[in-house]
Amino acid sequence: MIDKKVLEDFAVKKETDYLNVAREYIQNLFLAKFYQKKGSEHFLFKGGTALRIVFGSPRFSEDLDFTGINNGRNYENILEGVLYELSLENLEPELLESQPTSGGYLSSLAVNLFDEKIVIREEVSFRPAVFPKAEITLISSEMSPAYNLFLLE
Repeated sequence: MIDKKVLEDFAVKKETDYLNVAREYIQNLFLAKFYQKKGSEHFLFKGGTALRIVFGSPRFSEDLDFTGINNGRNYENILEGVLYELSLENLEPELLESQPTSGGYLSSLAVNLFDEKIVIREEVSFRPAVFPKAEITLISSEMSPAYNLFLLE
């Protein structure tokens, strides 16, 4: 796990508050673990956090957005695996919300990072069997090990 001082220094460097940086660190951990799971290729990363993490947008975003093939059970299975792996990192993950919506799936989780509760939210919008184009993208962050994800084109 990363050192708290690294996150604090990164917040100063990016001229933002510690919470934004801590949340982004957890988002990167979540994504790295998510995209190691079987079936994750059916969930394409998109939205504000994708703009920040993939393209370097200066705006910090609070949620992780995905487009997925209509299979909520597959998403739940992947989410359970990610929670387990986060627990192995002593982050004490807690699933706050996990439910299907009319057009997708919504979940939120909290982790304990340096005795602070950090919450991230995930939103999946499902598409019919015709799946949009995806691009495999390598993410290299100052705060986490490199990982691949599937990006909505």
